[in-house]
Amino acid sequence: MMDNPNIEAAPAAALIAAFLDAVLPPEGQGWRCMWAKLGQQNKQTFHPTNAELAAQLVKYDALGWDVYFCTASLKEPGNRTRANAHSLRAFRLDADVKPGAYATWQDATLATAHFVGSLGLMPTLVHSGHGIHCYIALDKAIAPAVWLPLAKVLDQKAKAAGLLLDHAVTVDVVRVLRPPWTTNRKGEPWPVKLLTQVSR
Repeated sequence: MMDNPNIEAAPAAALIAAFLDAVLPPEGQGWRCMWAKLGQQNKQTFHPTNAELAAQLVKYDALGWDVYFCTASLKEPGNRTRANAHSLRAFRLDADVKPGAYATWQDATLATAHFVGSLGLMPTLVHSGHGIHCYIALDKAIAPAVWLPLAKVLDQKAKAAGLLLDHAVTVDVVRVLRPPWTTNRKGEPWPVKLLTQVSR
């Protein structure tokens, strides 16, 4: 897996919006959500388009917040709950780099990519700063009631393969994750980077 040498050339908001286009349901199919944290402060905002969500993520990242996006679209703005989930367009895996998990991000990348490839699927990999987020993007969005049983099967296969994951991420309908082109400020600041082209 290699970084795209041209990927940092475009403005961050445009790059984040393009990433969101690939892993979130199409615009018009639910609201998008940002969740952000700064010290003891939390903030949650809701947006009708990926461009507006991306601009908000860039804004709060520049202000020093840790920023996240909800991996499901939502029926209504105002709350990020499973009951309010509209649809999803990707499965995801979270491979941590820490004691008891993977020793390096390279190890996490290779293990996750190998597992997804063994299923005949294409991974989109993001270096979260302290691990690897792997997205398996779908051709179209699906309802939570369809997504969740498939996510549980994926999680079972990952466990059987011995992947060292935060398994709660795989099956959480309204999980928030860090978008690429932002900063992970948990401990020493690290850039969140897209490692592969978005695949579907």
